[in-house]
Amino acid sequence: RRAHTSQLSFPPAAASPSSQPMRQADAASSFANGEGSAAWEAARRRARQLESALDRQLVELASCRRHGGGQEGDSHDAEVERLLAELEACHQRMAAATANTARGSWGRQWQLQRHRDTLDEYRREWLRIGRRCWAAATAAAAAAVAAASSVAANAGDFGVDPTSPPPSPSPQQTGASKLRQDATLIDIGVCADPDESAESPLMSPSHRQQQLPWPCPQDLLRRVLGWRRRRHLRAPRRPREAATACVGAGCLLMLMLVYVFLFR
Repeated sequence: RRAHTSQLSFPPAAASPSSQPMRQADAASSFANGEGSAAWEAARRRARQLESALDRQLVELASCRRHGGGQEGDSHDAEVERLLAELEACHQRMAAATANTARGSWGRQWQLQRHRDTLDEYRREWLRIGRRCWAAATAAAAAAVAAASSVAANAGDFGVDPTSPPPSPSPQQTGASKLRQDATLIDIGVCADPDESAESPLMSPSHRQQQLPWPCPQDLLRRVLGWRRRRHLRAPRRPREAATACVGAGCLLMLMLVYVFLFR
């Protein structure tokens, strides 16, 4: 009987019509949960990247505004605004992914609220930096206006019109300033090119005679000092050679004195 029973084959039970829609709904729900989880993870990963970028941009923006950066601070400001808008769009994608999934919706809602709180903190920090920079700019403008008004008041006390142009310099002042400018150019040429200073047109005697007026004591002293400086730059001093030259000169002087006093 056992062998006969084991050889018997029973047809599979037919699936009931009511169970097929339930299985299809479960499959669709699992597929939606999988897609929602992938979208949630991608949106959350992007939100973390944007938060890190916002941290860096806010620090750089505060540093630029503190040191008075103009165009660079404006570029950081525009970048912060763009990152805030992108982070808000990322939060909307996270909310849509949370609404499409039924599993773990409470935990995701809590995480989404944490991200939104972080976004609000970034916005408050951005507005605080902007208000502080606006207050500093307003204070600087007020100080400039006060300084200009005080200068105008002081000029009026001394009987000077602040809107009048400055007086023209006298010929003596013009000649003295030209002499100082030419001497400064000569010193710059000597220091910049000591090896070729004698061959340069700036250091040629004819050029100097044409540029400089009639020599005065200050001009002669400046020329002597410039000559000594050029000589020092062309041939730097060497202590050993200088000492040897001094010893040789002393010996030669002693021999000359001995010859004069003994042989004559």
